[in-house]
Amino acid sequence: MTIYLSNAIENATSIEQVVELINEGTCEGMEGIEFTADILAGQYAWSAAKDFVDSAGMTADDLEAQLEFLSAAGAVFSESVAVDHGLKLAAADTE
Repeated sequence: MTIYLSNAIENATSIEQVVELINEGTCEGMEGIEFTADILAGQYAWSAAKDFVDSAGMTADDLEAQLEFLSAAGAVFSESVAVDHGLKLAAADTE
């Protein structure tokens, strides 16, 4: 399975930029790939959690901790979808 990463999230330099991208509701990437708010939040959570835990050992709890921080900063997204996407990214990162 191919999983794409949003360059916009990768290149964001502040939590405020991440929140803005997520709250826009969608972000178009290369080749017309569309990233929803939930997917962007999941990517952010996975990327942030990697600072604390290897992708191979990453759990939903690791992602939820990052998503709580993101939500407190004002981002609006579905936590369950974001966690699911973050876990898919973690699994793909270990292949």
